[in-house]
Amino acid sequence: MYLYLYLCTVLSLTSSVFGDCGCGINRNDECDNGINPSKKYTREVNDLSTDNNERRNQDFDTSSMVLIKGGTFEMGTNKPVFETDHEGPLRNVTVNTFYLDKYEVSNQQFYDFVRKTGYKTEAEAFGDSFIFEMSLPEEDRDKYQDVRAVQAPWWVKLKDVSWKHPEGPGSTIESRMNHPVIHVSWNDAVKFCEHVRKRLPTEAEWEMACRAGLKQKLYPWGNKLNPKGQHWANIWQGEFPKNKYG
Repeated sequence: MYLYLYLCTVLSLTSSVFGDCGCGINRNDECDNGINPSKKYTREVNDLSTDNNERRNQDFDTSSMVLIKGGTFEMGTNKPVFETDHEGPLRNVTVNTFYLDKYEVSNQQFYDFVRKTGYKTEAEAFGDSFIFEMSLPEEDRDKYQDVRAVQAPWWVKLKDVSWKHPEGPGSTIESRMNHPVIHVSWNDAVKFCEHVRKRLPTEAEWEMACRAGLKQKLYPWGNKLNPKGQHWANIWQGEFPKNKYG
């Protein structure tokens, strides 16, 4: 089964020198061969200057990226909410300096990639994808009890859903070209990365960037769910997935 999620996490791109992906410690032997699966998708960055936050090799534009300085941080937790996510145990992981995209990959960027390469996503090839049930009209949500993800029933599989038609054949991205592209798989993300000469971040790189220098906090800003005067993406308040507040 393939589940197509928002690219705000899937396609935050890096151009970096490699560090430890952190998965060799507690990922059920997934990485016990010591190979970082992202390595083969990376264009090596030469002459990286961490003193002035600039790359001397100017043929690679990093104006839309942010430099994340390498170091050792506490990855994971000893109090995981979902055991199956393998977020524990807490351990120290060292990551080298890398660049990370500031923004999600947009529909416009993905459209340009498809137009230039003729690439066809897996959702288009399979003829279906999953959409969040709250995207459906309320009166239609009970019609799809047999086509839901087993462990995440709020994802409903529908035909003719793709990045170009995010809610089905009657929907379009014409007014959402600056929105994050959705309904792409890991394989689709890798192909996009190859095209723009970047790669996907490792799990450790992503967590290090998201922690924003804090230690064992629930959110990049601290432990409070909704800090006053701040707005963040991907934060759900209420009984998931039934209600959303704030």
